[in-house]
Amino acid sequence: MTERRKWKSEEKLAIIKEVREKGTVVETCRRYSIDPSMYP
Repeated sequence: MTERRKWKSEEKLAIIKEVREKGTVVETCRRYSIDPSMYP
């Protein structure tokens, strides 16, 4: 079983900001190894 990653609030905000600027949820999630369904 893989270990869950613990995200800092600064990291979460940076990801959200990047999605808002670029408008591509899927590409941003790939860059951070996040499943797109986990994006808020």
